[in-house]
Amino acid sequence: MTRLTSELASLRNQISKAFKSLNDIRVGPIEAVCRNKLRLIEKDFMKFQDGFVSFENKLNDFLTKWFGPKVRFPDLGAQISLTLYYFSISNHRDCVRSMLQDVGRTLEDRRTRANNLLGLTISLIALLISTIAILV
Repeated sequence: MTRLTSELASLRNQISKAFKSLNDIRVGPIEAVCRNKLRLIEKDFMKFQDGFVSFENKLNDFLTKWFGPKVRFPDLGAQISLTLYYFSISNHRDCVRSMLQDVGRTLEDRRTRANNLLGLTISLIALLISTIAILV
């Protein structure tokens, strides 16, 4: 139980740090063309998703082991303790899931901004070239 809780807390801290660094990215012309910072965050985001899926599998194995149909609890206290643990870990899991969704939405927003800025820059360059061509 402790291992699952610490793994989820570690994942949550990593996602928080990535979310902060994602919010610090300002999409300018250089980032619109190169996208170095966005690519790094995208790689981290994929790792976080894989880590979350791995955690979900471990949690499902744990729940099957302790809440399966053949499990007999020694006393009511053990059953209540495991039930409270399940609700606690479920709340943390839902929090991490929503954080992942927020990171995904913010990442998509930054990509959209970069694409728009790149399209605008290319359009302005084309307009400048065509204006120079007409004047010459």
